[in-house]
Amino acid sequence: MTLDKFKSIFINLKKHISVNYLLSVRTKSWFVFLFLLYISLQLLLVIGVAIEFINDENLTWGLCLTNSCLKLVNERFIYSLSFSKELTVIFGTILAGLGVYIGWKTYALSLENSIMSNHNNNLSNFAEFCSAQIERDHLLSPERIDLYTYYALVFPDSRSGKFNFFRLYDRKLNDVIAVIEDSNQRYNDAKDTNLRYKYTNHQTKLIEVLKEFGITIEHRHRTSFDEIELSLYQYIDSVTKQFTTSKIRLAGLKKDYL
Repeated sequence: MTLDKFKSIFINLKKHISVNYLLSVRTKSWFVFLFLLYISLQLLLVIGVAIEFINDENLTWGLCLTNSCLKLVNERFIYSLSFSKELTVIFGTILAGLGVYIGWKTYALSLENSIMSNHNNNLSNFAEFCSAQIERDHLLSPERIDLYTYYALVFPDSRSGKFNFFRLYDRKLNDVIAVIEDSNQRYNDAKDTNLRYKYTNHQTKLIEVLKEFGITIEHRHRTSFDEIELSLYQYIDSVTKQFTTSKIRLAGLKKDYL
């Protein structure tokens, strides 16, 4: 994986978090808007009652705690009080529903960001480990190995937060084993019949299978190809051992054709 690809991944993750944060802020803004609207309408009702007290000489300001006073207020301002109660019920229901939605949305966004963060961290650890393994072997070239393709093979559900599904990876490892066993058979058959073993057929099949691992190699002289092949098996085994629960190993398999 190139540096540009890593930068692209981090930029996309940053955009994803920013969009989620913006959605959360907008939802909370609606909550504040509705609450302020409710307060404003209630204040208008209070102002209306106050104006009526000012304009009506029969009404005087004072503390109203007696039954007769409360009865008078209830009869005189029955529509205002009824509207205030209905307004409280309506806005209370809306704000409660919006509060539940905000809580769910915040949890969902937090979970989604956590999954993306885990994906990004696992990808970074994978790339660092693979790069270190490649640097240790002079036969392997980082330009010929696409770590992102390899990562997608090992962790196909990484973006969903799942890191323990290796059946697909095992199938691809078995595809490599099938090439090795087929070449062993062809080599031994050729040996028994005193025919020339066609090692180019083995190279063609292995080149095709290793593309699934993000590995690109070309046809070479037999000795040179054999050396690279062994190095690649060791490299794949190190990744398999480090990041998966698979018991399949390639380097230790019997290879009669080498």
